[in-house]
Amino acid sequence: MHRVTSDQLEEFLASTIAPHRRRELEAHLEACDQCRDELREMQELRDLMAVLRASEPVSPDPGFYYRLSQRVEAERPRPFWSVLFEPLLVRRVAMAALLSLAVMGSYLTVRESGYGVGPSTESILAMEQNAPESSPVDREMMLVTLASYDPFQP
Repeated sequence: MHRVTSDQLEEFLASTIAPHRRRELEAHLEACDQCRDELREMQELRDLMAVLRASEPVSPDPGFYYRLSQRVEAERPRPFWSVLFEPLLVRRVAMAALLSLAVMGSYLTVRESGYGVGPSTESILAMEQNAPESSPVDREMMLVTLASYDPFQP
């Protein structure tokens, strides 16, 4: 009878138990100290929970739902492609590209200055055109020589 009685105590406290079972349970509670103690503990617990319940409905402060939706949106997993086009990432990639371009440009500038500077191709052609004794064959030979000239070879 104790197991059946302990299962019905919640219904008894909520007043949702059938009337004939209520009479049976009240008769059992008069005779059983253990079930009475359990009922008293459940009543105390119910009273403590009632203290925690708010006396009037609580409404959230202004902006609560907006902040909540923003937080939910921030914690939602995003697709991989959206991370690639994030403004901060784009700025970082652009700055890295500019920095690498500057480093490579300065390296090439330093390497270029090490080579000897000779007469330019235009100045050689200008000197050749002003020379009176040059023949057409020599002129073609000079053009072939200039075309195959590599200023970067020592």
